[in-house]
Order: sequence, then C-alpha cells, then structure tokens
Amino acid sequence: MGSIYRPKYKNAAGEVLESAVWWLKYRANGRPVRESSGTTKETKARGMLRVKEGDAERGLPVTPKVNRKTVNDLLDDVLTDYRNKEHDTLKETEGRMTNHLRPFFGTWNAASVSDEQVRAYRSHRMAEDAALATINRELSALRRGYNLNKRTVTVSPDFDLPAEKNARQGFFEREAFGAVRAALPAELRPLLTVAYITGWRAQSELLPMEWRQVDFPARVVRLEPGTTKNDEGREFAFTRDLEEALRVQRAYSDRVEHDRAMVCRWVFHRKGKRIRTWRRRWLTALLTVGLAHREAHEDGTPNPRGTIIAHVVPHDFRRTAIRNLARAGVAEAVAMKMCGHETRSVFDRYNIVTGDDMRNAAAKLDAATAAAGTVPGTVTSLESFSRPAEGAK
Repeated sequence: MGSIYRPKYKNAAGEVLESAVWWLKYRANGRPVRESSGTTKETKARGMLRVKEGDAERGLPVTPKVNRKTVNDLLDDVLTDYRNKEHDTLKETEGRMTNHLRPFFGTWNAASVSDEQVRAYRSHRMAEDAALATINRELSALRRGYNLNKRTVTVSPDFDLPAEKNARQGFFEREAFGAVRAALPAELRPLLTVAYITGWRAQSELLPMEWRQVDFPARVVRLEPGTTKNDEGREFAFTRDLEEALRVQRAYSDRVEHDRAMVCRWVFHRKGKRIRTWRRRWLTALLTVGLAHREAHEDGTPNPRGTIIAHVVPHDFRRTAIRNLARAGVAEAVAMKMCGHETRSVFDRYNIVTGDDMRNAAAKLDAATAAAGTVPGTVTSLESFSRPAEGAK
C-alpha cells in the first residue's frame, strides 16, 4: 500500500517545518518510489496515488512524466491539434473550454478524473439549461484530449455520451429557397444554389472552393481529399441548375479578371476577393422573407435592433439535398457518396419522410390499383369476409 505525506525540512533559522506540497510513496517494479504530487490538496494527491498504484499493478510505465498532466493541459493539446488541422470549429471549441470545461475541471489531474465527476459535470450543465447536443460537444472535446495523450495519461473516465434526440429536421422547400436566393446580393446567389443542390457545407467546403475543382468539359465539380469533414474526396455531376449557377459565376469571374487585370482562383468571391463569411447577409435575407425574427425587448415589445433569430440554418441544405436525391430515385449509396455521408444512420436521419411524402405514396398506390383494373365501388367489404353466409349454421 502506498501513502502520501508532507516532508519536513529545516529553514534558515533551524526551525522544522512541514512542506505544503503532498508527496507520494508507492512501489513500482519492486522498488520504492517517492515523487512530488505537485499539489497542496490532499484529495488530489490521493487520487494521483491511486492512479500510480493502479498503473504499477497493471505493469504500465510509472515515471514522473506519466499521469502528471492536468485537464487544462489536455484541452491545450486539443486546441493545438485543431489549429494544426485547421478545424473550422476551433473558435467555437475554444469558447466551450474557456466558459465551461476549464472552470469545472481545469486544474484537476487528468488521470484522477472519475466517471462520477464526468456525470457531475453533465448534471451541472443540465442545471444551466444547456442542450444535450451542447453538453455532448463539450465532453467530446475533453475526450479528444484523453485520446491525444494515451501514453502520458493512462487512465481516462467513461464519457457515456447519450444519443441526441433533438436533431434538427428542417428542410428548404423550393419556394423558400427561391425567396431567400432573391433576397441575397447577386454574388451570393450562385453559392446558395450550389449548396441547395449538392448539400455540401457552405462555410467549410464551398467558400474555399477554387476553379480548378470545377470541370466544365467533364460536367462535374469536385472536393479534394483533405478538404472535407471526413477528409475524403467527393464529386457531384452537373444538373442543369448546378451547371447554370457555375457558368454564371464563371462569367462573373471572367469580367472581374478582365476589369482588374488579375487571376481569380476562387469560385465564390466579391470582386476577386474570397468570401470568408456571409452570415450577416444570410440573416438579413431570412428576415426579409419571414424566415427569421428579431429578439424582442424583455416586456415583449418589438426591438428593431434585436438579435436576428433564424428559423432555418445553412445546414438544412444537407437534409434537403438528401431528400431531393431520394425522391428522384437515386440509389442510397450514390446519394450518400455525392453528399458526403459516411454512415447509413446519418443518411436515414436526413432522409426524413414527411406527411406530403406519405400522401404522395398513397396517391401512387391508388393509381397503381386503378391501373390493375380495380374499379372504385366494386371492392368487396372486408366485413363480408367475417360475416357468416346467409342460412349458414
């Protein structure tokens, strides 16, 4: 059995004092080991001792550098990893860490974080009315930190992320799409058309797109490997509307190149300068066509300067594209490949059957029945099959 203690020492005046920092004493590989816990808190020191003893018993390496990282260190490693890989969610993740994860876990030794403490964090965030999806994203970031440090943090808690039941189910009907497109500035309309047809992510996949990815002779547009969320390449063959939108954008690029004596490499740009954000114009367009509203004053009166609350989001285009392909009879495997879905579960979640879909299916069944020769009014009642014939005993 190991133990923790505070070593004693003499100061310059010869007084015997006790260290404020707790030390660990345990056995590893048959030898006694003493090392500083680096903390003045007894509970943390005892947690570190349990980890050290467990590693020693399992034959894992026990060195001063193992299991010394704090949760803050793990979160820093996640941010470094996101920067190196140029993740689009870097700022969002950094905000979640700063506002929630660091204040709760921050200085704890990472190896001493227990399953119970993770559950306590979930309860804490639920008490703050955080959405299930939000809590899952936060804990996923922390779990990523443990995965990046498997060799230096030998013990990790069970995160047990529950399935999210609040997945968005929004679609863009053709009429709504046309109205929003008309309300946008001219340079953003082709972007909206391409997003609507392909279901590709506007911010991370379409806005960085270059003209070398558009092959007019082959009538296909491509996403290069490493530029998508799953790092796999993707192609989408031209439809009439998709080709028209890209040719309109190509003509606009040609004019800009001629007038400004420059080469425009970006597909979506403003006078040759790549479009990096379109959120403000997007929200304004939604407000114009009634697909958003402004946040009111606390007393419920209208606030002309209130935050614009959108009823739809650009990610709805992904669901819309999947549904449109499915309705057109495109094979599921092909639709998944075109829109960039790796798993069938995501495809099924996006390919949601609506009331109109079921009514159309019923109408098709009626048409097929009529074509087979069944005349309305001559169908034998189901009740007649269960009634005994007249005179039968």
